[in-house]
Amino acid sequence: MIQKRSKNETPEVIELKDDATRKSILENGLRSYSVSGYTIETKNDFDAVITKQNRTNHILHFLLLAPTCGFWVFPWIYLTVVNKNPERHGFWVDEYGKMHLNKLKS
Repeated sequence: MIQKRSKNETPEVIELKDDATRKSILENGLRSYSVSGYTIETKNDFDAVITKQNRTNHILHFLLLAPTCGFWVFPWIYLTVVNKNPERHGFWVDEYGKMHLNKLKS
């Protein structure tokens, strides 16, 4: 057991979690991220890699071409290229049951 202390607070006791508890915490966390539009790329017992693909609304960008006299084509192309690479995040549960999320380089 580890005790965290701050100046004005009572000490918080952090206990090690067993494997079944850590797995259920990971499942619940992955479920909440999947509702937000993330997909699970790979998954192990206590960690996973999740991705989210941003999509370009081509109809909206096409409609913006006329009022901007065609100048909107440059932001449209830029957003299309940027949105091709999905956001990748490493998601894991440590031995104390805390969830961590770290952005991975593509």
